[in-house]
Amino acid sequence: MSSSSPTDTSERKEKEQSTMLQRLWATVKTNLLCHTFFTLVFLSSGLVLNAFQLVVYCLVRPISRHWYRRINYYLIYASWAQVVAMAQWWSGSRIRVWGTDEDLDALLKDHHMCVMNHCYEVDWLVCWMICDQFNMLANAKTFAKKSLMYVPVIGWNWALSEHIFLERSWEKDSQTIGGKLDKLLDYKDKILLLMFSEGTRFNKAKHELSLEFAAKKNLPKLKHHLLPRPKGFVYCTRHFKERGCSALYDVQVGFRHSPNPPTIKSVLNGRPFLADLLFRRVPLDNVPTESDEECTKFLYDLYVEKDNEMDEYLKTGKFPGTVRELPVRIWPLLVLCFWSLLAAVPCLYAFYAVLTSGSTTTVVAFSTFIALLLSILHWMVGLSEIKKSSTYGTTKRVTPGPDGEKPSANGDYSRKEPLIRSSS
Repeated sequence: MSSSSPTDTSERKEKEQSTMLQRLWATVKTNLLCHTFFTLVFLSSGLVLNAFQLVVYCLVRPISRHWYRRINYYLIYASWAQVVAMAQWWSGSRIRVWGTDEDLDALLKDHHMCVMNHCYEVDWLVCWMICDQFNMLANAKTFAKKSLMYVPVIGWNWALSEHIFLERSWEKDSQTIGGKLDKLLDYKDKILLLMFSEGTRFNKAKHELSLEFAAKKNLPKLKHHLLPRPKGFVYCTRHFKERGCSALYDVQVGFRHSPNPPTIKSVLNGRPFLADLLFRRVPLDNVPTESDEECTKFLYDLYVEKDNEMDEYLKTGKFPGTVRELPVRIWPLLVLCFWSLLAAVPCLYAFYAVLTSGSTTTVVAFSTFIALLLSILHWMVGLSEIKKSSTYGTTKRVTPGPDGEKPSANGDYSRKEPLIRSSS
């Protein structure tokens, strides 16, 4: 009977210690106190940054919009980089980018509109991650419903950084959206405008309504997307083209090879996802904008292509073009560490004060505060959950339009419907 050598015993002990450390670290990542702490860090730092944004807006913007935007860029980054760090460094999530070298190189050379599928809880987070890797995180813009601008941290940040807020009313939005787009296109630094033309996040119920509408109107039946809503796309594409922009990007995200579900809960619990992201450049000269009908047909054809791309990806695990994994930048981690250390001192002091106070009132107040933070975290996670997504796109309007047109199941085809998809 042979005995183990000292080397084998040492290696076995090292493996056991490594396994124990990995299990301990995994337990830490799933701990609610850690999640509560990160929520506190994000909210407290966000409010501080909102205050600085307001000061810059009032004092610098009247003098120089360029310098206002330059300063605001770093204030925006100091907030959103924390979310990127949680995905990349806390959970270890990664992105593989597909496409041609020419298309990716051109991404930084002009203002662009990105037309992206909207099937997953973290598609917006994937967009933020890739924007950070291209050093464009704070210049990534989107559309949001107007009520969001009154929400502290997220809404205030967007309101003070010229994101486009919509009333979800064609009559109102059509009067203001052109000027809002002009403000973004006046940026000296390049911006990316993210557009979800499907109007809402994909789910089974909405997909069935979309197919029903497509069948009635003899429009393309899509397997992996909702039928896009053309008004916003037509308006924005025409405006970008008139302002001399060169192209838009077809952006497609998939998670076929992801080891964990692509959800915010997975990220919080330190479980990585792997995303595949396709960037395909579409020259605006190839987009017919002379008439609404031609541009609408182009959008439908684009989504047929997107559907075929996704169908092939789900079968083979590959998008067209070459694949590359961009290096993860350390700046988001440094930002998260900075705010975490800044928040850790008062948190530890408060915890010590509660333990040594001997006051029931203090303990109850502290516990209530923790419960409030957990409630806010639950609400923020719920904003992206598919099962809690808005009913936008699933309800039929019962009042006929001004010309007697019938309400549609899919939404964007009557005058009372919104101009473009807004974040919810």
